[in-house]
Amino acid sequence: LSVLNHKATANHRTLSNSDVKNNWLIIVAFLISLSAHAQGERTDVSAFDSRSWTPDTTVTLTLPVLAVKSNLLYDVALTPNIEVERWFGHESRYSFAAEFNFPWYTWHNHSRAYEVMEVGLEYRHWYGARTSPLTPLQGAFWGAYFSGGYYDVEWGYKGNRGHFTSWGLSLGYSTALSRHWHMEFSGALGGILFVNTRYDDPQHNDRIHRLYRKHAFYVLPTKLKVALVWMIGNRRVER
Repeated sequence: LSVLNHKATANHRTLSNSDVKNNWLIIVAFLISLSAHAQGERTDVSAFDSRSWTPDTTVTLTLPVLAVKSNLLYDVALTPNIEVERWFGHESRYSFAAEFNFPWYTWHNHSRAYEVMEVGLEYRHWYGARTSPLTPLQGAFWGAYFSGGYYDVEWGYKGNRGHFTSWGLSLGYSTALSRHWHMEFSGALGGILFVNTRYDDPQHNDRIHRLYRKHAFYVLPTKLKVALVWMIGNRRVER
């Protein structure tokens, strides 16, 4: 992704419009490909021991289930975000998720900015008795993630910008609100490596002056999520 290969120069403060457009096209193409896959596979499975159905129940399930999410904590912070997660069927207890965070604001004649583009991937392993064909992507899980991106935060013609990468482990729980809506609670602990440039814009013309640059690495909580989840996939119980 171009966001991970942004050419940070000393005289331009933000990504170009073409860079932003290219990133959007990549994300849209990725979501379309996952959605098409999610509608194309079907399987019949025998019933399992569950409180809601009997041992002779036959379950017809559309596979894989695709979940589309938004982190409500980010939404409150005016940080647009989207995540898609694909479940790989009743015989597996794992899923794969991709997320994209994209606040991109400037105001007060470019004297203030909140610009972040982050792309992340995550593997998840689901466990517990609730991992059955009738309850995909429910219950507890642990995961491993990797993410990276670009940021530019400015206030009063002084700011910080740079690139970062992060990786670590996640832990969470998802519960059903209805057939097609879930709520997810999760957090992550990991490392974050970034190259930060401190700058100012003394001429107020978007031609910045670099004050210093530093590399840093920290281990700390990296994610906190309260997500509303839309489940895509048709499920039907046949007795």
